[in-house]
Amino acid sequence: LVIQPKTANTTIGIGSSATGTLKLDDTELGYLQDGFASITLGSTTGTGAIAVAYTTPYTFTDPLTIRSNTSGGGAISATSALNTVTNSLTITSGGAVSVAAITSGALAITGTGITLHGDVTTSGAQTYTGAVSLAANITLDSTANSNNGAVSFSSTVNSANSTARNLTVTAGSGNVTFTGAVGNTYALGVLAVSSKVI
Repeated sequence: LVIQPKTANTTIGIGSSATGTLKLDDTELGYLQDGFASITLGSTTGTGAIAVAYTTPYTFTDPLTIRSNTSGGGAISATSALNTVTNSLTITSGGAVSVAAITSGALAITGTGITLHGDVTTSGAQTYTGAVSLAANITLDSTANSNNGAVSFSSTVNSANSTARNLTVTAGSGNVTFTGAVGNTYALGVLAVSSKVI
């Protein structure tokens, strides 16, 4: 299932509290029954912002992709928690990405900047492509359901501002990879990593 606007600059609102010209409110989201091979919201040519904000927490029961253009795409902001249970979650934008808490299977987030506001729990690997900023003390756990998913960062990891934030990464026997500097712009408070290989 693919839901995308006809015009590239159309904004998208997912959830009753979200703003967008193309809007799926909480009731309409409830019509998405389990059984799709995947659900995709947004377009690869999209330049309009995408917002996720529910009135009542919502759980996607199929693999989910939220996307915009990877070159100059609209920002993606989820102020409500994203939950796909053990299904994969992919968030891709050529703009900024900001997310609250996440529960999913394998997770892949791509953006020019990725701001984390809540903990992330996955039963698969976590991949962050773009500079990561911590807006709160964050725990990234890839060991749900006895999995040991790798956690990888393609770029830098910093606190979002001068308030030092703690980062805890738990990957079990999965690898944890930091490709860029950690705390080079805004220092972290405590960095704790549990992994077989760092």
